[in-house]
Amino acid sequence: MRRQSSVASLLYAHLFPNPGPSDPPNFQTHLARDLIPEIRIETATFYGSLDSIEARYPGLNYCHGPHRMRLGRFPHHARLFAGIDDLRITDQEVMDLVRWEGTLWARQRFERDENIKVRDTTGDGIADWIDPRTQPIQKGLIRVQTHVEITEGRHPVDMLVDDCAREDNIDQALEQDLRDAQHDLDDDDEDDDADDDDDEDDVGENIQSIGHELNRRLLAAIAARQQGLNFEMDPEFEAYLKELVESGHLLATSRPVDGPMTHSDVLSPISDLTTVSVIPPAVSASTVTAVRRPTV
Repeated sequence: MRRQSSVASLLYAHLFPNPGPSDPPNFQTHLARDLIPEIRIETATFYGSLDSIEARYPGLNYCHGPHRMRLGRFPHHARLFAGIDDLRITDQEVMDLVRWEGTLWARQRFERDENIKVRDTTGDGIADWIDPRTQPIQKGLIRVQTHVEITEGRHPVDMLVDDCAREDNIDQALEQDLRDAQHDLDDDDEDDDADDDDDEDDVGENIQSIGHELNRRLLAAIAARQQGLNFEMDPEFEAYLKELVESGHLLATSRPVDGPMTHSDVLSPISDLTTVSVIPPAVSASTVTAVRRPTV
């Protein structure tokens, strides 16, 4: 069906129903003042430079979706595409209308006049789209990469022998460490025994020195009493005997310790008195040391 009015007049009436003083008077003025400048801005933005033939003849197709998206970013082209859709203008009518700078019509005329095919580089580097629904489903393959190292000059038997020898060396080292540790322990025990022997010798020497001094003082006291002098026995020795009696290590006599001595006391061997008094059989060297001992 052929329209009664031109497509350009219908679009102008739709875009400017009530044109004002600032609005263009017709569609051709609207094209030259508003649409062509937007095409030039889009071409410079997309290609960057107009040195190539493709940039001078971009071949914008107003029926192609991607081209409509590029030009639809500008306000006047957005209103133009909306009017085309509202008026249901066909693609053939659009192609007959759109015959100006930068469109597909301008490129085709240049190619026809110059006998040159303008190559479109927009899709370079982009693979052709293939509908995945038409492709057979392929299962993913599992790839296994094996890395093998071969060591020359080593037989498995030799490697096994080396491992056994290494284990034997480890066992020998452990045994040597155990022997060294046991030797160190034995040396420590011998040192401890030597220290104990030295301590016992020191205690014996102390007891012996105390006994000699005590016997000397007791002999001096007995000699003084034999001469008729009122000479007391050693006070520290008497205190020591008293402690032994009270502790039960020595039987108490009926005569006081500090009383007068009889003839039998004088005739008794002083060594026996010293032995009984100083170190009774039931008292150890540590007990004698702990008791209040005479001053050497």
